[in-house]
Amino acid sequence: MYLDELAEVTKEVLKQKINLKTILIDLSVINNCGSSAVEDIGIMSAIVSFYALELQKRGLEINDIFRSMTFIFGVSNNLFMEISKLRAARFVFSKLAEAFEIKPENAKMRMHVRTSRYTKTQYDPWVNILRTSTEAFSAIIGGCDSLNVTPYDCVIGKEDEFSRRIARNQQLVLKEETHLNAVIDPAGGSYYVESLTNEIIQKSWEYFLSIEDKGGLIECLKDGSIQNRINQTHATRLKYAETRKDAVVGSTTFANLNEKKIEKTVPSIKKPVSKGNKEDVLPNDFNGLLSVIDKYSIDNFCAAKRRNTAVSIEIEKLKKRRLTETFEAIREKVTALPKPIEVFVANIGKTVKNKPRVDFAISFFEPFGFVCNTNDGFENVDNAVAEVAKKAAQVIVLSSTDDLYPEVVPAFAKALKEKAPEKVLCLAGYPKEHIEAFTKSGVDFYVYMRANLVTTVTDVLGKLGIN
Repeated sequence: MYLDELAEVTKEVLKQKINLKTILIDLSVINNCGSSAVEDIGIMSAIVSFYALELQKRGLEINDIFRSMTFIFGVSNNLFMEISKLRAARFVFSKLAEAFEIKPENAKMRMHVRTSRYTKTQYDPWVNILRTSTEAFSAIIGGCDSLNVTPYDCVIGKEDEFSRRIARNQQLVLKEETHLNAVIDPAGGSYYVESLTNEIIQKSWEYFLSIEDKGGLIECLKDGSIQNRINQTHATRLKYAETRKDAVVGSTTFANLNEKKIEKTVPSIKKPVSKGNKEDVLPNDFNGLLSVIDKYSIDNFCAAKRRNTAVSIEIEKLKKRRLTETFEAIREKVTALPKPIEVFVANIGKTVKNKPRVDFAISFFEPFGFVCNTNDGFENVDNAVAEVAKKAAQVIVLSSTDDLYPEVVPAFAKALKEKAPEKVLCLAGYPKEHIEAFTKSGVDFYVYMRANLVTTVTDVLGKLGIN
């Protein structure tokens, strides 16, 4: 914690009357770990309270502390939630300022917003342009002061000149062609947005008070309660993605197996050349630091300055992550195999009646790189088994109507296991009253609405001998 250094720099900036915010509170860090709107604002409040109390101990006046603060928020692709979050953040900050008896002119919140990396995908990255457009729209309607749109290929590698230009143009279109910056609080008065904003305010304030009751920000970081809560939120969001309650286009649904990966070009941004030695002893006073700053690059300067002043505390680190990492890892593994894994959807009966189930079964496996095929409909079980047993497909999905399942499934499963025991058999649907009987007859897995895609596909791969 660099509180002494922060207090020293803030005092000097205020003394020199430099128009600079020295206290940066970056909430985009936890947003990229999967935090919720309530957690963003609750933790923001705890950080504000922490700085206000600690910096006063180091000789700063409370009004100077508040007017030296600036904030960074991350926004994800939940349009109304993100709009309401930013509006709620301003309200909560105003209440904190009121509690500390801050003058109105010093209680204005400076808010910079970044579009989240958490929601971005490596596959079908062009959809990221739509995601960042929605997120940027949320940020502007929510009342941000400045905005950073992440390039669509930011999670693939170093973004190139083209992707950075597209990201800049997204902001320019929103500003110059939709004139969103010309309206003050455009979401104000919307019943839904106002209700959601009030709900976020209430819940985030309760979360903030719970942090304070446990001893404050540092104690909650030490005991891991903040990290655990964010991890739980991520786990919930991951479950929604894995069960497709929340669809991620290109990763959990509508996968494009024919897409070509983006070829990354050498970025035009040059890395700063390091100067000086990180072990150099630097002057302790502000003017002394200014006299030698031209001899050091920023990383050298910070490392040398902080080497002997940092006070370490042991806390569990939060992991930066993305919602679709697991899907992408499995797809990468499957597509790298010497031979593609084929899925054949065996359709028994009239195709028209079965089509929704057939389409669902195909969309269940395609996001993971499985090559899927189907037929127009077998007339009976004997024909189906005879044809399916000859096919190279390692995974068979049986699809028919509910009324035919009690008759068709046991006969098909038993006959297939006798003719081709190496094949993995899945059933499209989950008829609860017949699960035990169908499993005994030879059905290995069930493909149905709200089934966990990752768990099921991992189990199928395990059955095929692929870890």
